[in-house]
Amino acid sequence: MISLNTTQSKILKIIINKYPELIDLANTFNKEKINWAIAAGSAYSIYSNQTDIDDVDIWISAENKNQIGKILNKPWVKNKSDRHEALNITHKSLDLFTNCIKTKNGNQVLDYVWTHSVSTHLRTIQIDNVNYKVLSPEDIVLLKVANPRSDKEIKQISTLIRKPFFQNKYFQLRLKECATASEVYEQLKNIK
Repeated sequence: MISLNTTQSKILKIIINKYPELIDLANTFNKEKINWAIAAGSAYSIYSNQTDIDDVDIWISAENKNQIGKILNKPWVKNKSDRHEALNITHKSLDLFTNCIKTKNGNQVLDYVWTHSVSTHLRTIQIDNVNYKVLSPEDIVLLKVANPRSDKEIKQISTLIRKPFFQNKYFQLRLKECATASEVYEQLKNIK
């Protein structure tokens, strides 16, 4: 795992202050040895120094989904749109997801799986004796590049790819682990 830098840590602290329910959840997940990470737009905001977010997205590995349902005493709900399909649990302002599959024109283009490489590339920080995990910028790009929903997302992808901390070698590994269609590679070429 890799540590967040000082600026990224400050943004995470702002998110924690806005969504204090994250503290108990992080403690519980760490205690229960759950594979989890702050993900999607929430994680993007940490890397791009933005504090205006509406909720906190948390990715849970598929192997831990039953355990999470029991811990939170809530069922996973299938969420399907024209862009993706996933299992979700909403807990206060936190949106937990697992088994995320990205689709385009009805075809699967990405099966977003938690692998050992995800665990080793998470960004971590301890704040007030609580360990937080944030998805790597490479995994954020992977989630967004499969089927961007707007010009704003395309700009976000482009911004992250150009950051000095972006590790292209790891991104290429994740593409191989998750991409199920050549469209993902074509979309990435168009963004760069």
